[in-house]
Amino acid sequence: MSWEKEAKNIAKWMRNYNKDAGTSGYVLGLSGGLDSAVSAALAKEAVGKDNVIVIYMSCYSNPSSFYDAFSVAQQLGFIIRQEPLEEIYDIIIEKRYGSFKNCLLTNIASGNIKARLRMLILYDMANQNNKLVLGTGNFSEIKLGYFTKFGDGACDIEPLGNYLKTEIYELAKTLSIPQEIIDKPPSADLWEGQTDEEELGMSYKKIDKILIALLTKQRDLLDSIPIEDMDKILKLVKINEHKNRVPPRPIRYSPITKCLDLL
Repeated sequence: MSWEKEAKNIAKWMRNYNKDAGTSGYVLGLSGGLDSAVSAALAKEAVGKDNVIVIYMSCYSNPSSFYDAFSVAQQLGFIIRQEPLEEIYDIIIEKRYGSFKNCLLTNIASGNIKARLRMLILYDMANQNNKLVLGTGNFSEIKLGYFTKFGDGACDIEPLGNYLKTEIYELAKTLSIPQEIIDKPPSADLWEGQTDEEELGMSYKKIDKILIALLTKQRDLLDSIPIEDMDKILKLVKINEHKNRVPPRPIRYSPITKCLDLL
């Protein structure tokens, strides 16, 4: 596979999608991680850097994340905007949990609030500037449900959504993403010391091997995977399936039923 050609195809698709939507470009959160860096580079290729707004949204984040995001923005020629969210986050936590926050607020709950706050900012910025919100999720994370519903999982377009996490590294090399970003351990930076692979309990390399085996049904590949690892991935796919479905609607028994899908 030519990853240079693949990157051009994605950028062309993004360009056409933006044109069809009648919008003037894209907005995305630049986190300092690999996926957002690759997404930003593709957006620049698709619509030009002047039509892309990149925002760094801190919320008790690791200070190194900003420097990494700034490095990517500088490499791509973007002027990065900063949106500190700590004050808004503190107000929400105080209203929701009050003096019980230390015993009631889990890392997951806290992380989900931060992710949804960030998406609120992105959609507000997109609304103000007639742009689309650019997602940064990859196939591996989407399939396992490793994202926050209506948080980082909310977007108008998902350019990396059909690419495994290990394939994003290949796109990154093609798009000249800084090496320190490529080598950085994947992390959503939602709480101190958090890393994706530790939270998932498995490396992306192993996850992608299992996903490829399940998708291609290659017997030799399936046989090479420990059954406990296979079971873990299948369980994650199953319990998080709701995240990848349109909200279900009840069956309606009436003459209008046959016409609903025509609109």
